[in-house]
Amino acid sequence: MAIIQCPYCGKRISSYAMTCPHCNEILKEQSKSDNNTPTPSHQVREDIETESNPSPPKKQEDKKRGSGCLYIFLGLLIGVVCFASAIVGIKFYNEQKEAEREKIRQELAQRIIEDEKANKARLLQMQMDSAMWKKTFKAKTLEATEEYINMYPEGIFINEAYMLQEELKRRNVSSQEAKIISNIVNAKIEEYQQSKVKNMEKDVLGLHFSMDKELNIKKKYINRDSFHYVVTTILNETITRTDPKKPHSNSTPIEVILNADKKILKSNI
Repeated sequence: MAIIQCPYCGKRISSYAMTCPHCNEILKEQSKSDNNTPTPSHQVREDIETESNPSPPKKQEDKKRGSGCLYIFLGLLIGVVCFASAIVGIKFYNEQKEAEREKIRQELAQRIIEDEKANKARLLQMQMDSAMWKKTFKAKTLEATEEYINMYPEGIFINEAYMLQEELKRRNVSSQEAKIISNIVNAKIEEYQQSKVKNMEKDVLGLHFSMDKELNIKKKYINRDSFHYVVTTILNETITRTDPKKPHSNSTPIEVILNADKKILKSNI
């Protein structure tokens, strides 16, 4: 069977059709042989399917083909846009990361500079601290020790300074103690001077006494709780003589040791 066009209406019909199903025009008369020959069932089905499902026109096929191309183009366009967006996003992300790294590098560089300045300042402070402590330790006075403690409350030698301060306080002689001891020692020196005057040589016309410096009074600890007072000075003698060959001056170092009760234990005069 074949598909032909109706000569009357031009529509597609089967070549076996006796009349046009569209315009009802008679196409041809069926011969007896044709009437006696049955039409195969599968041929009838093909005719029916062909008539019910005619092939789509070429315009519809072109339209579908055009729609498919449009979809492909749109898909490609969307892909290109997404790819470009991804590239831009990655570039922006890398720039942000590089900016953050640069900021960190600058902060580290600034911190290094500040640390170097702080280290130099600490080194200078340590040098001044050490020089001050050497001066204090050499003097070994309460005044110098307290000055160091006030200037460097967190100094390198602050513990040693507190220990020295405590030791100096223990060894410090109060003004009242000094007054009592000075009276005792001066009385002893007076006895010595009188003894010298009484026992003058025959050519000595006169003696004059003077102390080179004030009495130096210190506490000398025997153990933790026991101590002595040690008093030192220098007694100068000016001698008036008739014999010019003999000495006209003399200096005598004096040392007097007293116990804690201020009793003289030992004296060199």
